[in-house]
Amino acid sequence: MDKLFLVGVNHKVAPAALRERLAFNTEHVLQATSRLHARLAEGSEVALISTCNRTEIVLYACDPSRAELAARHFLAEAGGMAPAALANVLYVHRGCQAARHLLQVAAGLDSLVVGENEIQGQVRTAGELARTAGTSGPWLNAWFRAAVQCGKRVRAEHGTAAESASRFAFLERPDLSRRPSRLRKWEFLQIRMEDERRRVVACVLHMPCRDIQARSYAALLARLRHKPRREQVDEVNRHFNQFPYVPDYTDADVRDIWRSPFLFIQTSGDCEDFAIAKYFVLRLLQVPEEDLRFLLVHDDRRRADHAVLLVHTEAGVAVLDNLTNGLSLDELAHYRPLMTFNALESWRIGPERPAVPSGGAALDVLNGAAALDVPAN
Repeated sequence: MDKLFLVGVNHKVAPAALRERLAFNTEHVLQATSRLHARLAEGSEVALISTCNRTEIVLYACDPSRAELAARHFLAEAGGMAPAALANVLYVHRGCQAARHLLQVAAGLDSLVVGENEIQGQVRTAGELARTAGTSGPWLNAWFRAAVQCGKRVRAEHGTAAESASRFAFLERPDLSRRPSRLRKWEFLQIRMEDERRRVVACVLHMPCRDIQARSYAALLARLRHKPRREQVDEVNRHFNQFPYVPDYTDADVRDIWRSPFLFIQTSGDCEDFAIAKYFVLRLLQVPEEDLRFLLVHDDRRRADHAVLLVHTEAGVAVLDNLTNGLSLDELAHYRPLMTFNALESWRIGPERPAVPSGGAALDVLNGAAALDVPAN
């Protein structure tokens, strides 16, 4: 296994202009793999995966050091640049890590649109071209077969990106024929958050600050203020996900309460409370209201209602979820959207009265017009 490794670039580490320079069309892959194979030690195997979002060289190398150097120089030559120019963007996976990466690629888990179907066929084609060129052998043949089988199984058990995209199309194309809903609980919370916002701003302007809750948020803002938005979003998600999950029924004799950001850092809370605290910080970081949206969903896997915060970034829609530190909109096939809202508007998406299993962390806001204070039609 230690002779297996993979060298490449993808959309996560390289801009489109660089990926285009390193791409190979299907007609050139056979020649390219043959040229690279000729530079490797006897008994080595090589295959080349090249798409618009990635170029990866997959190797079984009898001399791994020599093979890695050859792969780096080969990609640099293909791009018409010095190897040093690629030093900071090329990634190298070895052994089990390389095997895992190829399985993730075939399953669409490493794609720009997570779960997309085309990559599975592209991985299969790469394996077939390597066999045609005579550059693969028993190791890579088995590896590529396993990757394609993994891709099929993941899609069969967890659905595809198309299913997720169809469920969340309303984020790009909202159905404006839906009557907007009033959420009085949300309106009251906004008044509370405005007061807390002023306390945080006062703390930032007048340090040292004796307001413990305001000081906590001010410190987080100071750490994040000058970072790019996507980094801010990721760090805000990770920061609050360190807090413990506290269901409402253990905190008070109320089925569903929405905690303000200051109350959250004192008592923690459940899913919507995590989303509220994250929203509060991102607004303080000057993320526009129209780029933020609460989404209430039904989690088909856990059979429970759930809440997340969606944030529009230059890289797409980020999902801030207390269940995970990293999630994109395309990974939400198991989430059935019910309602979305922000300070500008609120829209019901799903059924009027979704089923909520007994004992689950129910979101009363979704359970009919009485809790929502929403017109019935």
